[in-house]
Amino acid sequence: MEIFKNKLDFTDWSKSKNNEDPSIYYDNFIKEFADIHNSCFPLKMVKFKFTSIKPWVTKGILKSINRKNLLDKTCIKSPNIANKKKFNEIMNI
Repeated sequence: MEIFKNKLDFTDWSKSKNNEDPSIYYDNFIKEFADIHNSCFPLKMVKFKFTSIKPWVTKGILKSINRKNLLDKTCIKSPNIANKKKFNEIMNI
């Protein structure tokens, strides 16, 4: 938070004030603010694990879940039509 506050304090906001149109000024302000925010607070991937398995979840269902998750990772790493098609087939099942 301190780095974010410092970056906001030391940002030269006067370069955005050159425009007389308020919408352009606003767009420039939002863009600058978003850039600072995104640099200080990057998005992180959160992983969830199954902590308890419900009694109705069989070994076959767990196998299908694991296969779906593997295909999802494959689609993210290598997004092409074939991988997406395989993933969608499993998702529909």
